[in-house]
Amino acid sequence: MKEKTSVNNSISPRNGNTLVANYLVQQTPIDGGKLFSDSYKNKQLKQNNNKLVKQNFFGVYVGVENDHIIFTGQNGRANVSLGSAYKLHSVMMVGKYREFLNDAMIINLASSHKISLDKKLSTYLPGINTGDLSVKEFLIDGSDLFISKKNANSVSLRPANNYDALKLLKAKQQGGISADDLIKCLLLSKVRDESYSKVFKHLAIEKMNLNNVDFNMSNSNEANQIISYYSRKKDSSKMKVIKIIDPASSPNNMQMSIADVLFSFSSIYKNRFFSKKYNNIFMKSIVNSGLATKSGSTLVLSAGAHGQEFTIKYSQKHSKYLFSFVNVKDEKDILMELQDLYNLL
Repeated sequence: MKEKTSVNNSISPRNGNTLVANYLVQQTPIDGGKLFSDSYKNKQLKQNNNKLVKQNFFGVYVGVENDHIIFTGQNGRANVSLGSAYKLHSVMMVGKYREFLNDAMIINLASSHKISLDKKLSTYLPGINTGDLSVKEFLIDGSDLFISKKNANSVSLRPANNYDALKLLKAKQQGGISADDLIKCLLLSKVRDESYSKVFKHLAIEKMNLNNVDFNMSNSNEANQIISYYSRKKDSSKMKVIKIIDPASSPNNMQMSIADVLFSFSSIYKNRFFSKKYNNIFMKSIVNSGLATKSGSTLVLSAGAHGQEFTIKYSQKHSKYLFSFVNVKDEKDILMELQDLYNLL
């Protein structure tokens, strides 16, 4: 049976509901509502929508300005077999966005004087040979240490970890990955003296009021999960599902709802999570580690995993950003096209 595709939009006035208020009614699908009163923007939005429909776009976008959701749109299905539409509480694979939040949590601990950025990293992690590298230098420039993917997946992120078993190397070998994010997880765990999952619960989930975070894909309701597909087809019933074969403990398997990503991002860039004086260090850490690119005051963050990809294009100067997401593999061209919607904010 062929699925009828469409793109709808929900527009809120700039003095209307805040992101928080929208979050509380997250059961509402991302659709419906009126369009812009500005005739030019209305025409541009319709043109973009028509193009997306013709391309059989599978995904969602959300435009936010000054903590207000200005417009939203979606097309395709979050789950084809169930016929599920995308919702703000739909759960997606966030991939390296977890690393973005790790950097933010370390800065949060520095802002609350639980970590000194000027101290040697080895002060907090004496079992890891990082020489004279300070925490600040580590955040900005990395450690130049590597670990095998197999060892990284098997690490128990507890405060009393056996660091010798990590087998960290100064040179990257076949199957090796940067150890930086793992070291950040261990640092957070050691300083807080609790497992990484508890650190994330106490520092991120509770402080940012997040509601749909899952570390191993075991707790999410299937009807609430966004499914990944290999390629778009007009007959969506023939779309092939991407099966996730990574172990449940893999860092790539963390899931968050769309609303949680939006709200956590806003919390960080509105400086509700750490003091403004740390903004420059945080920006350098995410750009130098390849999590984001920056041009002038505009930042583009890219993340996702297993065929689910999203970008956040953000202007610090104008306090606005566009979130765009696809759940079909290798759809970078459409993600680039979606960024044109940023100009309507």
